[in-house]
Amino acid sequence: MDKRTTFLTRAAFVVTALPRHIGQQGFDPTLHMFGTGADLYTLVVDAEVGVLLRVQAEFRGTAFRVIEVGDIGVNERFADATFDSNRLRNGLTAL
Repeated sequence: MDKRTTFLTRAAFVVTALPRHIGQQGFDPTLHMFGTGADLYTLVVDAEVGVLLRVQAEFRGTAFRVIEVGDIGVNERFADATFDSNRLRNGLTAL
C-alpha cells in the first residue's frame, strides 16, 4: 500500500503495481485488460470491501488508460422483485 485516500466518498488504498515480464509474449496477461504494455499501474482499492475503484495504466510516466467506477453502493437493500427469476423468465424487467 502506498497511501490512503478517498474515492467517491469511500476510504481507499492507493497501490502501485509493476507488471511482470514473462515468456515469449513479454508480459504477464494478469493486468492485460487494465492497459497492455504499461510499465506502471496505480490502483485505488476500497478499504472496507476490497473492490477495485480505479486503475490507471502508465507508460514512461504518461497515463494512457484510466478505468474507474462512476458510482458505487455497498450493502444496499434491493427490492425482492430485483432477483425474481420468474419475472425474468416472463420478460418482466421493469421493477
